[in-house]
Amino acid sequence: MRRALVLLAVFAAGCQSEAGAREELEKDGFSDIVLSKAADGFTFEAKKNGEPCTGSISVKKSVGKTNITKFYGCTGKGGATCGSEHPEVCFRVGNEKEKAGELGEARQLYEKGCDAGDAKSCNDLGVMLVEGRGGPADLAGAAARFAKACDTKEANACKNLGITRGKQVPADHEAAFKAFQQACDLANALGCYELGRSYLDGRGVPRDQAKGVEFFTKACGMGDEVACGTQGLYLIVTEPKDVEKGKKLLETACEKKSGEACKNFGVLVRDGVLPPKDPVKAFGLFQRACELDDPGGCNAVGYAMGYGVGAKKEPDKAIPFYEKACNLEDGLGCLNLGNAYRDGVGVAKDAAKAATWFDKGCNAGEPRACEAAKKLPK
Repeated sequence: MRRALVLLAVFAAGCQSEAGAREELEKDGFSDIVLSKAADGFTFEAKKNGEPCTGSISVKKSVGKTNITKFYGCTGKGGATCGSEHPEVCFRVGNEKEKAGELGEARQLYEKGCDAGDAKSCNDLGVMLVEGRGGPADLAGAAARFAKACDTKEANACKNLGITRGKQVPADHEAAFKAFQQACDLANALGCYELGRSYLDGRGVPRDQAKGVEFFTKACGMGDEVACGTQGLYLIVTEPKDVEKGKKLLETACEKKSGEACKNFGVLVRDGVLPPKDPVKAFGLFQRACELDDPGGCNAVGYAMGYGVGAKKEPDKAIPFYEKACNLEDGLGCLNLGNAYRDGVGVAKDAAKAATWFDKGCNAGEPRACEAAKKLPK
């Protein structure tokens, strides 16, 4: 077999849209075409004569004509292999292995591609190193791979670098802030959202609520629903004239499966910030947030069931929700779970388990869990 590596320049009328680009590729014998918008036209994945192909198609107008430039590579059995000459093959094959659950092989392929300079391989290797998939977790190694990819303007890697810098011990919030700036400058919506959070929380930069909301608004404009929900929350809390706009943003973000938006909406409804005060409606919003794996939402469900706020008081049924919240690194959920085991509320008393959950809450940044752990009898 062979690897086809083709650069074609043709003149044709039209092809100003995704449909036009698809038509041109179909004329060249491509099938199973998946197009993605790029800065200059489209990138695509497709098949040609049964072989997987990737490439790009760009459209540039000239006098009376449209110049269409296509670049693609197709790799079949016996074709180009993963290595220094074709690091992009490492990424493609690694991605296939990862989807097939062959994580060890995927990790090795990403590492080979990254070492050969493929930014996408570096990013995906970094993700596997953070999560400990296909081998042991290694935050420092992940940060190094993300940094390498970020240096080549791989926006997602810059965002991931920022998150990883914040998770390392000790955390480097200034470096995280700079990475989020790079990601946002490269039009990465999550990077802009994290930049907004940095300003809001004063992590790596002086606290500045106005700047935080500015970047939430920017990320929302890029389609990030979590950012839209956060923008809505701050409009409700800080801009009385924009309460309805903020409410709409929160509602829409929740409907589009932002667990954080559902949780925040629930808090505002439960506490009467968005009248009328309605704990039952709030409980439903907390349930939806927890279903979407929002840690604070799970803790709120547990609290509602544990104390009968908007739901039937059933302390025993609160325990799984506190546990889910804690396992999602919600320090308050860990604290509530530790309290339940310490006091025997909804579960049998167990000082050892209480200590475990308090310690986990302390490590998640909840100071009250740290204090509770110290006060347990030795």
